[in-house]
Amino acid sequence: MLPDGDRDRYDISFRAGMLRAALVFILWMLPSVLPFARAQISDHAVAGADHVHGHFCATDSGSEDARRHVAAFLQAREEGLLPLRKGAFSPPDIGDEQEFNVLESNAWTPLRFRAVDVTSSYVLWVEIAEINNGNVTPGEIAGLRDVIFESTPAESIDSGKGIFENIHDVFGLPPDVDGDGLVDILLYDIGRGPSGTLGYVSSTDVNPNALPGEGNGRDVLYLDSASGTSNLTTLAAIAAHEYTHLVHLSYGWDQTFLTEGYAEYAMVMLGYFWRNITFFSLPEEYRRTLFEWRDGGGPGAMDYQRAGLFITYLANRVGSSGVAEMMTGLNEKGAEGLDSVLVTHGDDLGSAITDFHTANLLNDRSVDSRFGYAESGRSSIRISLTGREIDGEVPSTTGEGGFQTLLTGHAINAGAVRYVRWKDVSDFQFVFDMPSWRVFPPAFQEQQRATLRSRNRVRLLLEPDDGGPLRIAELEGSTELTRFEGDFRTITAIFAHMNPEAIPGDNLEISAAWTPRSIATPVETLSEQPGPGAPLLAVWPNPVASQLAVSVSTPHTGYYRVDLFDMLGRRVSGLFEGVLPGGTTEIRSDVSSLTAGSYVVRLQGDRVHASRLVQVVR
Repeated sequence: MLPDGDRDRYDISFRAGMLRAALVFILWMLPSVLPFARAQISDHAVAGADHVHGHFCATDSGSEDARRHVAAFLQAREEGLLPLRKGAFSPPDIGDEQEFNVLESNAWTPLRFRAVDVTSSYVLWVEIAEINNGNVTPGEIAGLRDVIFESTPAESIDSGKGIFENIHDVFGLPPDVDGDGLVDILLYDIGRGPSGTLGYVSSTDVNPNALPGEGNGRDVLYLDSASGTSNLTTLAAIAAHEYTHLVHLSYGWDQTFLTEGYAEYAMVMLGYFWRNITFFSLPEEYRRTLFEWRDGGGPGAMDYQRAGLFITYLANRVGSSGVAEMMTGLNEKGAEGLDSVLVTHGDDLGSAITDFHTANLLNDRSVDSRFGYAESGRSSIRISLTGREIDGEVPSTTGEGGFQTLLTGHAINAGAVRYVRWKDVSDFQFVFDMPSWRVFPPAFQEQQRATLRSRNRVRLLLEPDDGGPLRIAELEGSTELTRFEGDFRTITAIFAHMNPEAIPGDNLEISAAWTPRSIATPVETLSEQPGPGAPLLAVWPNPVASQLAVSVSTPHTGYYRVDLFDMLGRRVSGLFEGVLPGGTTEIRSDVSSLTAGSYVVRLQGDRVHASRLVQVVR
């Protein structure tokens, strides 16, 4: 905002500047403006998506130098040393020229700029060389004004407002380090040629102690005039991203993952296209520590994808105002800051992380509003586990064999996820826990195990064979076995680590056992010996202490075998193997040596498969 005493003078200068701008546009062939004005997402989504997908933000928010500049700015503001310029000021006139410093190849370089547009919130400066060579046209200037100052696409939170005003409404105002109430947009050839960098913000600009020749001592937004202006929707999206960084400076930047995530979300909030989500196809990427940020944002800008998707998911839970609370938190940053805001919304970070990983796999809000994305542009994305399932029809070739899964030392990174899916299983038994460091005393081991259990969770998605509704089970680490009776096409375990700052993450121990779906029949028990018309397989007594009777009813003479398995799918005993005539045969077995617990009697033969659950008691 302008100081009250300068408003009249500014209004006169602004109107005069606008008149000159109109005359310049006429001389530069005003009809060229029309194809560029009010670029809509529907018109440019395909062309623009490629640009943003390859865009690497050049804003440095994580280095020691960047943090030092931000700290100096916050301290100077707290001490009342800002703004840098006191008293009255006059905005430039259109056509005025001025030298600014730009950051190229990690060095500050002076360039000459000309003011080509002045509004109540910004001054647009274009590198004179880019005007002279025709890289920046009047149509592009007008189109940029439209999206920044006048309007945003229909999907925006308020399409009747431009990028700057919308961001002000949600996130607040930029630092205004110089006190003129205006942002200087410098449109120049970033990288001095074709480049993946289309914009940036520098914390050096707001450091009142910056060395001579470094920064500009002003609120500056740097945008690319070469590749950037080739697609106005792309440039608008980048402007939304980078301007969010500039506003974020007012509150001090957060961890790089979150700082970039807020800027990525701003593009979505204002109705601009998404980055392509490619990291879903790579397990090593979605298993990555949630807050990890690699130099340059990782290959293919995948860290930008992860950060933007995560903050967008949080916005689905708490709205844009909730995201603003997270971004503007002065006292709490990182995971603690996110959690403090979520708690005020009746939520918590651990639950949000678990639901985020569920949404990325399921993405179906009809099952639960937490398990998908509200934005239409994200309705079809999901992680695919096809080809990586555990086939319930194939016995394990490790450990004790049988139909089981035993995983020890199953690593899960901080805030990350592991998915394990079984297909074609019946009567599923499952247990998971966290190993403790056995080199420590037992009391400490239990304390440590309790800590690990508190930050790890598993959600089971059980898809019934009969096409019924998806069943969902929530489990915490325990030594107790959980049973799920019935036939299932798939059972998917989502192992979520709920503390993104608990580096390096944890290990899980997982045990599962089942009956293959193709040979499973409903579990039945009989209290007395079966008669004519009895099922294929029956056991009695049940529960049993010593002598178990097994009745096998076979439709015809053939080769059969009857085995006893424990709940981990291990073959405990072979009760019979050989030829049986058609009819009913009784088999006796001594089970007095078995430990108490649940076991499965399984019949296999020519086109005959059956199993029965039996309980051994002591």
